[in-house]
Amino acid sequence: MAFWRRKARKKSTPQGASLTPNIDTAVPRKLFPPEVKLQAIKAPEAGLSAGGFSEIVGSGTSTVTAWVFGL
Repeated sequence: MAFWRRKARKKSTPQGASLTPNIDTAVPRKLFPPEVKLQAIKAPEAGLSAGGFSEIVGSGTSTVTAWVFGL
């Protein structure tokens, strides 16, 4: 009983737009060494929150949380 399923629409692009991302405007990812990730794991034991550690290191809070909890 798939009568309620909608057909997939074709995504239209504006004229002159390309389907590939513009590499010139892409923001490069920060790569953190394993030592920083190990410090993030030990930060809650020292009483430092994920938000506080992320401000010190310069990363996002969700990134630090993923390091600590292995997500």
